[in-house]
Amino acid sequence: TAETPESIAVAELRKLDPDFTLDDWREDVVEHNLPKIMEWLLTGKINQLKPWLGEGVFKRIAAEITARKQEGVQIDTSVLGIMNSEILAVEPDEVEKGSPIIVLHFMCQQINCVRKKSDGTIVEGSEDEIKANSYVAAFQREYDSSKGELNWKIVDFRFNGAIAYL
Repeated sequence: TAETPESIAVAELRKLDPDFTLDDWREDVVEHNLPKIMEWLLTGKINQLKPWLGEGVFKRIAAEITARKQEGVQIDTSVLGIMNSEILAVEPDEVEKGSPIIVLHFMCQQINCVRKKSDGTIVEGSEDEIKANSYVAAFQREYDSSKGELNWKIVDFRFNGAIAYL
């Protein structure tokens, strides 16, 4: 039987972690990592985010957070839940020849309320408008030689639209 890009990628991931499974990985990321990452993203805690993000993603998100601060607006930081996670792809890194990349889609229930920092005036949404925001994140495992550890980093991150959550 011919090997698929996904089976080749998973086999490569198992070389350094023989117990690796996609289901366990997805569950761990959704339950433990994404809630923290989304909170830091919404609160603008760029220093906490840095170890989790690849350089390009870090620069883009840092610029977005800086722009938000310059505009004098504050978004509601409540993450009500992360759901409907699905692995969209698992593929070898053909460009950089690094560890395989796992592309994950997830929905994040968030309160859609943007305020002016100066006086608290709502400029978008409302305090009780809940949206299910769709995101796609690409994860790649990197070796941190200073700590002797393997760590997952987000090497791409996209907002993929939103729907009203009823």
